[in-house]
Amino acid sequence: MRLPRFSIRIALVIVGALAVAMSTLTKQQRIAAKLRRHDVQITYEYQYDNWADLERYSFNDRAELSAIERFFGADLCSRIVSVSSNHAENPAEIARLAFQLPHLRRLAVKRTSLVDGDLNGLSKLHELRKLELHGTEISDASVEMLSRLTKLRTLGLIDTKLSGEAVQALRTALPRTRITTEPGGHM
Repeated sequence: MRLPRFSIRIALVIVGALAVAMSTLTKQQRIAAKLRRHDVQITYEYQYDNWADLERYSFNDRAELSAIERFFGADLCSRIVSVSSNHAENPAEIARLAFQLPHLRRLAVKRTSLVDGDLNGLSKLHELRKLELHGTEISDASVEMLSRLTKLRTLGLIDTKLSGEAVQALRTALPRTRITTEPGGHM
């Protein structure tokens, strides 16, 4: 039996689309595996309620994947939206991997030797809303790059090398962003 050419074309388009989707998903799997080797906490989109509302989404600690999603795993069925690290030995690698996750809304790299140059890929994270850099080595040299993150709503800079003038410049450049420089959330 001979299949019509139209059916073959449709099948090829479907197979091509699936191949592109799977390559994207497997990229996330590879990144997640590398992040886990650094003891990084990863959070997925399915773990949030009201995800589409950028101002009101909230974490749901009781969220679960369906049975079929559990079979394939969170890395195939949901997007990584939050990466958090404390005391990482290689913060530059964590940052480099996080910059490859286009749907990331929260990035926390705390109490580590992260330096200004490690932040160069931040501009790739168009959905980033919260950035925590507590206890890092970032300095005034990061102000220009951080100033371009106009979608940020929270920027944590407790115990960094930023001067008071640099923090003020950030507050001027990012008026809609809550910038914390003191423990306890003080501005």
